[in-house]
Amino acid sequence: MAVSKQRAMELIDDKIEQFKKLLSESYKISYGSEEYILIYDGTGRMLLNLFGWNDTNIFENAVRVDRLATLDGELPSMEERQDDFRRHISKCITQLKILREQVENFWEPSSFNLKEANEGNNREGEGMTAFIAKSFHKEDESVNRYFEGILRALNVKFETGERYSKESVSDKIKKRIDECDVIIVVFVKRYQIIDGKFLPPSWLVREGEQKEKKDLIALVEKGIEDLAGLETEKELIRFDRKDIDSMEESTIKFLEALKEHGLA
Repeated sequence: MAVSKQRAMELIDDKIEQFKKLLSESYKISYGSEEYILIYDGTGRMLLNLFGWNDTNIFENAVRVDRLATLDGELPSMEERQDDFRRHISKCITQLKILREQVENFWEPSSFNLKEANEGNNREGEGMTAFIAKSFHKEDESVNRYFEGILRALNVKFETGERYSKESVSDKIKKRIDECDVIIVVFVKRYQIIDGKFLPPSWLVREGEQKEKKDLIALVEKGIEDLAGLETEKELIRFDRKDIDSMEESTIKFLEALKEHGLA
C-alpha cells in the first residue's frame, strides 16, 4: 500500500490523539468498552496496512500489562484494574510515538510502501545484532518485554541468553556476545542495601563488563547506584517502571542510543 510519509505520520498522530482521549476518560472506559475496542482494533489494522506486518503480536506484546498474582489468589481491586488499563493505554501511546519517529527520521519523504521502507531501513546496519542481558525473574518480564518491543518495532535483530545458572558467563553466552555488535544490559533492582538503594543481579554487571569487547547500552532502573564503576564510564539510561513520564524519557534516549550505535 503506497502512502506518503506525511500521510503515514498523520495516521499515527490520529491514533495517538485517540488513545490520549481514552487516557483522559479512563475512569469510565475499560477493555470491553466499544470506544476502546474500536480504537485498539483500528490501530492493529492501521499497522497491518502501513507496515505489512503479518504478526500483530509485535504491538500487542509491547503494550500488554501484566499484574503479578495477588496474595491468597485475590482478584485485583477496581482501582488496580483501572491503573492497569491506564498503563496499557500509555504504552500504546509510547509505542505509536516510536513508530512515528521511525517514519519521520529514517524514511524518505516520497511515496513508498511502508513495509518495503521498513525492511530497507536497516540496510546500513544490515547484519548487526544486539545481545540483551536481562533478568529472568517473573516480576521483570514486563520491563524486558517493553524494551524488546522497541527493538522489534524497529526490526533490530537481537539475541538473549538462557536463564543464568553459573557463577561466570557461560560459554554459550560468551559465544553469543562475541558474535553480536552491541550489548544492551537491562539493569533491574534486586538487592536492597542501605538508604533505600539497590544493587542489580551480579551476573548482569559481569555481562556488562564485556564493554571492553563490545559497545554497550546500559538501561538502569532508578534506585540502582553501584554498577562496579560502569556509571563513571558510560552514559546511563535511567528508567522507572512505575512512572510513565520516566519511561517515555528513557524510550527517547534508548532510540537515540540505538541510532548512535548503528542499530536503527
